[in-house]
Amino acid sequence: MGGHHRISNDSLDAFREILELHRVERCALRKAQSQASSDWLSAWVELVYCILASTQIRSEEAGRALLYLVSNLNGLIQYSVIARKPTVCERQISERLTKTGYRFPNSKSSSIVSAACFFVRLVRESGRPTDMDLFETRRRMVSTVYGIGPKTSSLWFRNLGFDIPVIDIHVRRILACSDLLDSRQVATHIDGNEYERIENTVMNLAQNIGVTSSDLDCALWEHGKGYCTRSACPICPFGGDS
Repeated sequence: MGGHHRISNDSLDAFREILELHRVERCALRKAQSQASSDWLSAWVELVYCILASTQIRSEEAGRALLYLVSNLNGLIQYSVIARKPTVCERQISERLTKTGYRFPNSKSSSIVSAACFFVRLVRESGRPTDMDLFETRRRMVSTVYGIGPKTSSLWFRNLGFDIPVIDIHVRRILACSDLLDSRQVATHIDGNEYERIENTVMNLAQNIGVTSSDLDCALWEHGKGYCTRSACPICPFGGDS
């Protein structure tokens, strides 16, 4: 799998068409990235959002929950405060997530607290958010922070401006349509090794096309979310061959 697939010229043209279709969304991502990576506090708020947006949570719901936390915790959402008062902050975060109707208040409050303790060490070690060693920091984050896997951590890095794709079900659908991925790996859980193989596939594909991995990933995600339905399949560049 991974980088062993040979990509036909027709497939490359289809991917280029998808990139063009979602140019606006890609431009919006780049603008948001410059804001998220400007300082550690902005990077921390972005990480909280990524934690809230994982586990089958819609981005709108995660955004509402994040806004409520920032507006109603009186400074308790700051990573340095959470690391000093983990028990108190975990309870407060869980209570406020519950008030918003967020579906996983307890597990996500635990993840936010665990991430804050990791984040304090990370800030001490790195000059700026953009100075982080991408893959080493991701490895440590996945092995240390409760509830964070490669997809959530990659989403955070991608949103900070690092050139890395995020392998979720929408991206996997498009890869399956293009025969770069076995269709059996679309709806099933994938382990860390499979995640990295698919990640390499997207990175190799981006190199073949001549774009960044994060640009390609953004377009694939938007396309998979908006076009991978029975009604839209016939107008997709891949023609619904899956």
